[in-house]
Amino acid sequence: MESYSDELAVGLNAMRKEEKFCDAVLVTPSGTRFHCHRVVLSALSKFFEVMFDSQMMEGTSREVTLEEEDGVVEAVLQFMYTGHNFAMSSFRTSLFLSGGSAKKRQFLRFVGEKNSWINCQDLPTPRQYHSLVSVGLFVYVIGGCETPSSAPFKEIEAFDVRIERWLDIDHPAALLKPVRSCSCTVVGDTVYVFGGFNNQHQTCDMIQYYNTTRNFTGGYQWCKVPRELQIQIRVVTIQGCIYVLSKDGGVHEFKVKEEKLVKHNDIEKGKFPRKGYGACEWGDNVLIVGGEVKYQPKKDMLQYKLKDNVIFSMQEELPFPCRDFIYTKYSVPNDILQYEKTED
Repeated sequence: MESYSDELAVGLNAMRKEEKFCDAVLVTPSGTRFHCHRVVLSALSKFFEVMFDSQMMEGTSREVTLEEEDGVVEAVLQFMYTGHNFAMSSFRTSLFLSGGSAKKRQFLRFVGEKNSWINCQDLPTPRQYHSLVSVGLFVYVIGGCETPSSAPFKEIEAFDVRIERWLDIDHPAALLKPVRSCSCTVVGDTVYVFGGFNNQHQTCDMIQYYNTTRNFTGGYQWCKVPRELQIQIRVVTIQGCIYVLSKDGGVHEFKVKEEKLVKHNDIEKGKFPRKGYGACEWGDNVLIVGGEVKYQPKKDMLQYKLKDNVIFSMQEELPFPCRDFIYTKYSVPNDILQYEKTED
C-alpha cells in the first residue's frame, strides 16, 4: 500500500508527463523540451530555486537550456519527482547513483571533469533501500530489495569502472544475512555491513563483511549489535577505525581485530537525538549535517571531535533544512573550480 507522499509524487509526475499546470521548460541540445513545475524543481534543487527566482525578477523566459542528453534529463526529472530510496557513492572525481523507487534499475554517473551526468548500464537486479560503495576500480551494490514487502537481496553485484560494465559472475558473493536499509563503510579492501532489516522485516544484530579481494563474505557471529545500532545509524571510517553513530547520539567503535563493538562516548544533549542526518569523516573528526531534531528538519553543520568528545556548530550551513537524504564526500577537480579574485 502506497503512502500519502508516494501517491503525491506519482500524481505530480503524471501531471508533468501530461504537461498539466507546468510553468517551466528544460531544453536539451537536441531541442527536446521537458515541461515541469518550478515549485517541484525549486524545492529539491537550490540551483533551480535561484534560477527561477532570478527569472521572475527579471521577467525573462522560464526556459532553461541544459547540456545533458535527453535520457539523462528524463532520468534526473524522474528521480526529482518520484525518486527516493536510491543509493549513491563517490569514486575519485565521479558520483554514482543507483536504483530507487522510481527506476529500480537506473544507474547514473556524474563525471566531475565534464560536469555532467551520463547513463550507465542498468543494474542487473531492480533495487531500492540498498547501499553503494566503491573499492579499488569497482563499485559494489550491497543489500536492498525490489519492493518494501519483498525479501532482501543477498547477492553482491560489482560494476567494473574501467569497462563500464557489470561483472557477469556465475557464483557471486552473497551476504550471510540478506538485509535492506543497512549502513556500510570500507576499510582497505573490505566492506563492513551494519544493521538493516532481514527477510522477516526484523532488524539484523550481526556485523557482516565482504572481502573484495578474496570475493568472500562472512559475519562476526559473537559480536552482537545492540538494538539502538541496528537501524537509523551512520558508520564512518577515520584513520582506519570504524565508528558507529546512533540517532540518540551514542558513539561506538568497532575493533575489527578484536571483533568487539565498544562504547566510545555519548554526544552531548541538545544536538541529539537526531534522525535522518548525514555523516562523513572530516580529518580526525566527524562531520554531521542536517537531519531532524524534535520533528524539525535542520540545516546546520556540526563537527564532532572524537578524542575530546566535543561537538560544535560550524559557520557553514546547508542551503535549506533537510533530512533522510543521501550524503557522501566527493573530490572536485581543481580545473572545474572557479575562484573569485579579491584585492589585497
